[in-house]
Amino acid sequence: MRPYIVVRAPAGFRGFTKRHAFYCTTRTEAAELRREIKTWKSARKQEGRTLSFGETDKRWIAYLHAHVGNLNLLPEIVAHWERTAKTIVNPMTVRALADAYVLYRATKRLGRKTLADDRYIARKLIDALGAKQAHEVLPGDIRKLLDAAPSESTARKIYKVVSLIFDYGKENRALAIHPMIDIDRPEVAYVTPTTLTPSQFGILLNAADDQLLPYLAIAGFAGLRRSELVRQHADDDVLDWSDIDFNKRLITVRDTVAKATQRKHGDRRFIPMEDALVHWLGPIKRVHGSVVPVRETVFSRQMRRLHAATGIAPEPNALRHSFASYWLARAELEGVGALAKRMGNSESVARRHYIESLSPAEGQAWFAIRRAETRTAVLPFPKSAA
Repeated sequence: MRPYIVVRAPAGFRGFTKRHAFYCTTRTEAAELRREIKTWKSARKQEGRTLSFGETDKRWIAYLHAHVGNLNLLPEIVAHWERTAKTIVNPMTVRALADAYVLYRATKRLGRKTLADDRYIARKLIDALGAKQAHEVLPGDIRKLLDAAPSESTARKIYKVVSLIFDYGKENRALAIHPMIDIDRPEVAYVTPTTLTPSQFGILLNAADDQLLPYLAIAGFAGLRRSELVRQHADDDVLDWSDIDFNKRLITVRDTVAKATQRKHGDRRFIPMEDALVHWLGPIKRVHGSVVPVRETVFSRQMRRLHAATGIAPEPNALRHSFASYWLARAELEGVGALAKRMGNSESVARRHYIESLSPAEGQAWFAIRRAETRTAVLPFPKSAA
């Protein structure tokens, strides 16, 4: 004899005045009955309310039944709606969200390059998904955008900015579920920073004229970034001669000059001046004015002329990388923390990028570079460049 599955219902269910036992022949039948009892109990809690259903209500119920099938799933559907769509009080398109984010970022103290990157990537997002509602964007939409990037580094930059845009959307309740929550940030293959030899650096220093020389000396003997020394736009703030204290032998990289980071205590840093830097800057030092008085376009052209004349063409930040690597070689590994402060990096970044297989003797040789007795600038700046 097949065993029955007993489901006990409370009094009142299906008109029974007392508790009643139902004997089901299959598990499916028992499960359906339990759901019916659960729905009946939920309805009993709403006693006192009178519900009426018109023709429109009946059509929507029929629609739900056609698409959902089992109307007992409605509590789960409503719970999902309350967790997601119900929290969206400011729906907007991706275009509106991206534009609002760019305007918001413009109110912050951010570098021109950072804001330009925000605008560029926001435009990419708008071109791909602009008409779509922000809360309707799916992970697959973001994946297509990342896959279309021309390089790994660009994909990583797109991921960062687009993620911030949707973070901004969540804060403003334009969406409930972040579409990138299950997407990992693209990895970029590590490229070892290039360095110059002391001999190559000496050639560049002795060949440069007095307008190129400050950049070369400060980048190579103090590790400043190119963007901290060379103005790309007319209103960019860069290192000034007044930031260099020859008496205290100290360079102050102001907050407005330094690369913007998330540090709680600001981005200003102080860099002690090496003997080599004092030696090279001493004869050409000034009281005030930009250390590099020309903008990036003119500066790049003159650097290319210097590279062509000397046959030495380092990458844009090769001098900064060289400074860090030779400084560590001279100081050995105990100097990583001190180096990070000079470079404006974290210790982990300094360890990853700048620990090279250089000897202490090579480090000493780098900081022992001095002016040649017959030094002559091979390619001075045109008068109009300044």
